[in-house]
Amino acid sequence: MEFSLAGLVCGCAAMAAVVATAAPGGATALSVNLDVNGLVSSAVAHSAFREAARLWQPYRVELRESTDTPALTVTLDLSDGNSPDALGQSFFDEQGPMPFIAIHFNAVQRAVTQGRPFGIDGALAPEPVRDRVVARVLGRAIAHEVGHYLLRWEHHAASGLMRAQHRPAELADPRDRAYALTPLDVERLAASLRGPALAGLQSAAAANTAAAHQTDPGIERLEGRRRVAAAQ
Repeated sequence: MEFSLAGLVCGCAAMAAVVATAAPGGATALSVNLDVNGLVSSAVAHSAFREAARLWQPYRVELRESTDTPALTVTLDLSDGNSPDALGQSFFDEQGPMPFIAIHFNAVQRAVTQGRPFGIDGALAPEPVRDRVVARVLGRAIAHEVGHYLLRWEHHAASGLMRAQHRPAELADPRDRAYALTPLDVERLAASLRGPALAGLQSAAAANTAAAHQTDPGIERLEGRRRVAAAQ
């Protein structure tokens, strides 16, 4: 069984600019609020965020945890999204990516169980091992959805981090060679972060946050107002 990650299109109105600021050393900083809704411990949440940040670091993108006017909010929920194998979803309107992402914890747990960390059933793994794998799977799902936001692209690559389908064994694997950007995705990232994004859109951060708070990131409030983008 493979698990999916998706970018969705909806008709909601929201600030669509990608809010990225220059960081020391020429990197691009993106402030992210990770709201786990009490579904995982703070230790697992921080490990997941570090995994997501680590996957973006080679591309000079610095993910920063922040609850103070974050550019992007990531919410962990118990929804099944489009299907039980959907790990996460990002959202787009006609202007581009919207400032919130949903990660579906039930699917994350199923991926952990099927991923067989260290060759054993994930459900039977000792708690410390299971927590590490949960954080790894969660972090990779976050990194993928952050990619939709940063690339301003609701479709999928044929391989790498931005592919649509992810095998449980790859999600749980400590090696991350399956989670790099393709050369074309690197070009998309560079194009997305040129111009006003790198010049800084700090003034839009507050508007993005307000839009995220006014629009519940839970899937149930978006039903009937979205359609699944055609995946490449």
